[in-house]
Amino acid sequence: MSRWIEPARGALPLLNAITTDRHLVHSLRAGDWVMGGFDLSALALGLAFALWAWRARMDFAPALAT
Repeated sequence: MSRWIEPARGALPLLNAITTDRHLVHSLRAGDWVMGGFDLSALALGLAFALWAWRARMDFAPALAT
């Protein structure tokens, strides 16, 4: 149902960079670890979810084909 929603969370820092002036690089340079930490966490979770979704698809692809 939500195969694309979980990995899309990794796009939150990109959306933040496009829509605001407080993007990840700016937050890290300014020492704002709350905003920077949130962006880094969202990026890491999005990448982890994308990797898990890809691995799950690879693991179950042969079972789904038969």
